[in-house]
Amino acid sequence: PLLPLRKAELVAYCAQRGVTPRHDATNDVPDGLRNRVRLELLPELAASYNPRITESLCRLAATAAEDSAALEQEAERACRKATRMLAAEYRYWQRGREIELPASLGLSAEALRQLPRGMARRVLRRYLVAIGRTVDVSLERTDALLAFLASGKGNRIEFPGFDIMLAHGWLRPGVVHLRVY
Repeated sequence: PLLPLRKAELVAYCAQRGVTPRHDATNDVPDGLRNRVRLELLPELAASYNPRITESLCRLAATAAEDSAALEQEAERACRKATRMLAAEYRYWQRGREIELPASLGLSAEALRQLPRGMARRVLRRYLVAIGRTVDVSLERTDALLAFLASGKGNRIEFPGFDIMLAHGWLRPGVVHLRVY
C-alpha cells in the first residue's frame, strides 16, 4: 500500500505525527539487484528519460494487478466450465498393459484448445493445483502440456512425480497401477 509514496513523503508524514521512522542501513548499499535498481537505475531513468518514472511504474503496477485479477476471475470461470469429475476407467494402454485411471477431476482438452494461450495457461495452473500438483506449476510445465495437446501424439505426458493422461478427450491424473498380461 505504500508503494506509490516516495520516501520523502513518508518521512514528512511521520514527522507531522511525531513518529520516528525506522531506517534500515542495508537499503542504502547497492549490493543487491533490488537496491541497485532503486538506488541507481530508477534515478538514472528519472534523470535521462522520465522525471516521473516512479509514478508511471506505480500506475503500471496497479493496472497490471487489476488486469491480472480480472483474468484470474475469468480463468476460474473457464476452469469450472471445462472440468468435471470422471469415473474410474480401465483401458488398454501400450504394450499390452492395462491401466486404471482413478475417478478424478478431468479437464476438457477441447475446451482448453479453444482458449487463448494465456488463458489456457491460467486454466492449466488452476487445474494442476486442483488435482494436488502445486509444486512447480511453472510456465515450462503449462507450455509442455499445451505442446502435448497440440502435437496429437501420445496419450501421456510425464513430469517429475506424476503423469497427466489424455483419455477420451479429457486430461486427468495419470497411472494408479499397472498390471502386465
